[in-house]
Amino acid sequence: MPNIKNLKSNSERTPKQRKELAKKAGIISGEKRRERRKLKDELLILLSENDTQKRISVALIQKALQGDVKAFVTIRDTINEAPAQKIEISENELIENGLKKIKAMFPDYESEVYNV
Repeated sequence: MPNIKNLKSNSERTPKQRKELAKKAGIISGEKRRERRKLKDELLILLSENDTQKRISVALIQKALQGDVKAFVTIRDTINEAPAQKIEISENELIENGLKKIKAMFPDYESEVYNV
């Protein structure tokens, strides 16, 4: 049974062992990637058949009408009606922030004319 005592760092392995492990990991990774791609393709085929998308949409709307907030958010985002995220900054804040940045760029410059 694997546990923390059985783990070896790569620095304890020979280059040949590291190469073999990397090869095994690459093979398994490729298999998993092909499985995910196959599942995606199958889902796309099923969604394109008959009225599957319509039935899913109706079910999503029904869930939203029952108060499911996630269903509502999914619908809203799908139809691109998500509220715009606005950040309001007053004119004074913009000026103050700009002056702070300018002063930070020129810390040694002092002038009574431009001193704020």
